[in-house]
Amino acid sequence: MLLSDDQLDRVAARCGWYIAAGAILIALPFFANAGWYNGFFLGITVLCYGVCCWKLRKWRSEPGLWMMAIFLVLFFTPLWAWGECAHGAELVERYWHGNRADPITWNEIMLSIEATVALMVYCRLLRVAVSIAVKNRRIDEPVPETAGKR
Repeated sequence: MLLSDDQLDRVAARCGWYIAAGAILIALPFFANAGWYNGFFLGITVLCYGVCCWKLRKWRSEPGLWMMAIFLVLFFTPLWAWGECAHGAELVERYWHGNRADPITWNEIMLSIEATVALMVYCRLLRVAVSIAVKNRRIDEPVPETAGKR
C-alpha cells in the first residue's frame, strides 16, 4: 500500500510536470471547442495531484507535513467526489429517465474513460498522501531514551 522512499522522491521530482499537464488538460476544452467532456475533470484531478506532490515534496526534512497530507486529502476529496457524482448522475438521468434506445455518444464514452482515469489518478494521490503522512509522522515521533539506561 505505501510507496517506497524512492517512489516518493520520483513523484516529488515530477510535480511540475503534473501541474503543467493538469493546466493544459483544463485549458484544452476552452481552446479546442471540445466542450466540457474532453479532459476538464481529468485536468482538475491531475492538477490536484501535482499540487499535492509539490506541497509535500520536502517530506523527509520537514516534520509536520503529515498534517498537510491529511488536509490536502480532505480538501481534494469533495472536489473529486463532486465530479464523479456529476458523471454518475448524468448517466442515471439518461438511461433510467430518458430514452434507452438512443445510442451511446462519443462524448459519453470519453467522459466515462476520463472519469475512470481520474479515479486512478485520485487513488495514486491517496497513496502518495498516506505514504507521506505515515513516513513523515515517524519523523515527529520522539526517540526512546532507553538505549543507554539499564
